[in-house]
Amino acid sequence: MKVIQQRTAIAIVLVAIIVTLSVTLSMNKRDSEKSTDTTEHLQTDNTVELSSTNEGSNIAEGSDEASLLKIIDAWLEQNDLNTYGDPIGTMYMGGSPLFDETTGTSTPRFQYLMEKFPEQPWI
Repeated sequence: MKVIQQRTAIAIVLVAIIVTLSVTLSMNKRDSEKSTDTTEHLQTDNTVELSSTNEGSNIAEGSDEASLLKIIDAWLEQNDLNTYGDPIGTMYMGGSPLFDETTGTSTPRFQYLMEKFPEQPWI
């Protein structure tokens, strides 16, 4: 009887893990689609106006957001960081740091990275 209870408990845990992974993957896909939609919307204004801060950090002026994202992505990869600038393997509530579950709003990845790394180390 004890063996049956243990196997049942293991099966329940496995089902919970599978459901959690399915939900996470589904949310990641949804966030990715929202992020793509937002990026496409933002790309209608091809230039990003950025200026240097009082601290004199290096900031690209008039860079195209998509081009700058490619540079950022290369820097993230070189530094073993995920697409959000965190160590590879980082897990997020809701599947992505771009989605705020409390408000139901998403932040574009470009904006998120610019706020996370105001010193723009990829430049």
